[in-house]
Amino acid sequence: MNYVIYYDIVAVILSISILFSFLRKKVIFTRLTKAFFVLVGCICFSAIMDIITAFYIDNPQNLPIWALYLINELFFIPFSTVPFAFFYCIYLFVYTRKINKKQKMYLQLLYLPYLICIVAFLLTPLTKNMFYFEKDLSYHHGFLYPCLYVEAGFYLISVLVLATKNKKRLSKSQLIVIYFYTIASSVTAVFQGAYPRVLFMNFISSLA
Repeated sequence: MNYVIYYDIVAVILSISILFSFLRKKVIFTRLTKAFFVLVGCICFSAIMDIITAFYIDNPQNLPIWALYLINELFFIPFSTVPFAFFYCIYLFVYTRKINKKQKMYLQLLYLPYLICIVAFLLTPLTKNMFYFEKDLSYHHGFLYPCLYVEAGFYLISVLVLATKNKKRLSKSQLIVIYFYTIASSVTAVFQGAYPRVLFMNFISSLA
């Protein structure tokens, strides 16, 4: 296999350990704990699907073309949710505000870039805008694939702005995690772009 999957394997182990520890504590499921549970679950699922897609991109002859598109869709949807700070951004927005009618409108606007990317991925088997397979089943990124990095930048900047504006409501440890996550995600996105076969993003998310 040409992809380096070791970081994804560590991400799966870490996220499963976190989920197991979380469930053992019998935590009361509030809005915030549910968000955390979903966040860790998405990291775990994304890492698992990353390993599966890496194998079948290198061995596409083992699956029909529709299945190749399907497993990549199942990877990219949680991948674009977690490593690119979507849930972190929404979590911070909800945690630091009383949600009134006006704030609900802002919250809905925060969903927009994420939803646009998800729709683009769902339409990819028809449009080939995000990724596609040639007749020889070789895998390629589509011309809209860089939109993932635009989405990443939007949410990472939003996280920093929300954290800075509401730092009095956040503990020191929360701020450290937020700043670590944002800086690490930004550096990792650049690294991932330069070395696309080193699957590193889910590992950083699991550490955060």
